[in-house]
This record gives sequence, C-alpha cells and structure tokens, in this order.
Amino acid sequence: MPSSIGNLSDLTELNLTGCEDLVTLPDSLCNLMNLRRLLLSWCKRLEKLPENIGDLHQVSSLASLEFWQNFNGPPNLEELFADYHLALKSIREGVLFSFFFPDQVRIPELFNYDRFINQKVISIDLNPSWYTDKFMGFWLCYGPTGLDTKLNATLICKSDPERKYSLKYDMYGYSRFIDPFICCWYIPFETLWNNASGNKEGKNPNDYYMLEVSQLYGSEEVCWGIRLEYEKEAMSDANVCL
Repeated sequence: MPSSIGNLSDLTELNLTGCEDLVTLPDSLCNLMNLRRLLLSWCKRLEKLPENIGDLHQVSSLASLEFWQNFNGPPNLEELFADYHLALKSIREGVLFSFFFPDQVRIPELFNYDRFINQKVISIDLNPSWYTDKFMGFWLCYGPTGLDTKLNATLICKSDPERKYSLKYDMYGYSRFIDPFICCWYIPFETLWNNASGNKEGKNPNDYYMLEVSQLYGSEEVCWGIRLEYEKEAMSDANVCL
C-alpha cells in the first residue's frame, strides 16, 4: 500500500479483506482522521498494525481474524471482528466490545456454553459477594447464528418483585458472515452500572443477585455462555464460567 493513502483525508471506510499478500501498512494510514471502519480480515501475512493506530479516534469498527501482538486499538472502538486471542487482549475498562467468531471450535475455551441450549431468555444467580474492586465485567456468548442480533442484559435487585431497581442494557450485533457465527459481548461493569437504564438509587452492586439475558430477535436454536471477568484472572479457574 502506498504511503500516499494518508492523503485521503475524507476516507471513511477502508476494506482490505482478503489481501493475502499484504505484509505491512504504512504509518500514514493513521492520518485518516475520518476513517470509521477498517476491514483487514483474511490478510494472512499482515503481522501488525501501525504503532500509532490508536490515533484513529473515529474508528469504531475493526475487522481482523488474525492475531496481532501488542494490540492497542483505537480509543472509540465499539465493534471488533477478531480471533479470540485478540479479543482477550483488547479488554479495556469502560469500553464495550462486540466480538464475532466464525471459528466456533475455540469458544469452549472461553465459555461452557452448552449449559444453556435452545432458550431465548437465560438467567444466573450471582454469588452474594460477586462484586469486588477486582471485577471487570461480563462476557456474554450467543450462537451459532446467522442473523442480526439484539440482546438485553438485566441486573435484578434482591427483594424487588416489581423490578423497580432493575438495570437494563441493550446490545446489538450485525451479521457480516455468510455462515453461522458465534457472537460475544464484553460489557465492562463501569459501562453497565453507569449507562444502563433503570433506578439504582441507594443500591450497591452486591444488592443485585441475578443476571438475566434475553434475545429479542428471531427464534433460533442457540447456545449461551456467561463469564465473570476479574483482574489478573483471565482464563483462570478463578473465573466464573457458565
């Protein structure tokens, strides 16, 4: 790719999907301050992104199924199509991510998602002391599906039959694949606690005893997984995988 790509100041989408001979990207790519979508899936020889890729503040969607070392994505990234290794390295406090995995075989390494089968609504009871200052957020796994997806995650308060204090957060996923895929959301607790709809006045996180997740579109037969993520415990037995 020529370094002059950085002169296309009005470019909003760059699609390099399937460029198998692409080895590097010029640093000038990071001059594209209006770029919103960067698609790099199946660029098998591309080893890394420019070091200053984080300067692309407008990029909200990045697609790559490959694994890059030392990934430091754009600060406003909301949607990531990625190999799950890259997904794990991309967790940042306060940032909501959507991950899409065409490779369904690897999902059990993150979730035991066979526990919930063929359901539109699932719920789990949270440990009475599930929230600590080390808690990072929730992982949700849903699929396989070939449809656009909308999920609603709800924290339910103890002794609240009318759900006056429930906190609800909506998530959307848009299919980019021909074949069925696994859809994952990472919801940082800060995002859920501060931005979810509902009244939490006078409540603290451990006043909430249940997490409920519902699928709002379609009636597919799917599997689910939920994982609670804590600092310095990624992929360890200390995490709660359901």
